[in-house]
Amino acid sequence: MLARAEKRYLQMDGLAEIGIRMALGAQRWQVVRLVLMENAWIAAAGAVMGLGVALVFAKMLKSFLYEIAPTDPWVLLASALLLGVVACAASLVPAVRAARIDPMDAIRCE
Repeated sequence: MLARAEKRYLQMDGLAEIGIRMALGAQRWQVVRLVLMENAWIAAAGAVMGLGVALVFAKMLKSFLYEIAPTDPWVLLASALLLGVVACAASLVPAVRAARIDPMDAIRCE
């Protein structure tokens, strides 16, 4: 899902949107924040769905775990936080790349 969201900004629609925002006065850090926040929302939705699936299949997961309960809140929280950190780190490069777009080139591509 995260790759799909990042790919959106490399397509013409996202490119034009970023170009227009920058042409209207958005700073580079605001564009980076826009991309990171959108990807963070997608990662958070994925974490919530993943936690739900993990809780549903907790009985089946019990045989794979050694001395850890499948519904241990610390393990579930740590895995969700690790997913969030990795997702934000993975979306940092496309966010910086999107902030480097020249507004006039982006609008011209439309």
